[in-house]
Amino acid sequence: MVIPAISGASTQNTIRFNAIEGASQTNSITIQSNALDSSKVRLYYPSVTISGNNYILWLEGADYIHLCHSTFERTGELAPFEKLIST
Repeated sequence: MVIPAISGASTQNTIRFNAIEGASQTNSITIQSNALDSSKVRLYYPSVTISGNNYILWLEGADYIHLCHSTFERTGELAPFEKLIST
């Protein structure tokens, strides 16, 4: 399944996916930008000094996810907590 879910823009946000019913090795989920160009889609979140909500993308039980045509970026310089993707 392909989900064109991310518009062409820069967005400061966190995204969390729980398990997706029916996803499997043969039925994977692809989430991609509408622009089909990673230089036009930037998902970012500043680094923080605490460990909670310190991610751009959290896959909580979600398997078989493919992310396409998007840029993930951690901004800021707060060293100990700089995760992009958490599982």
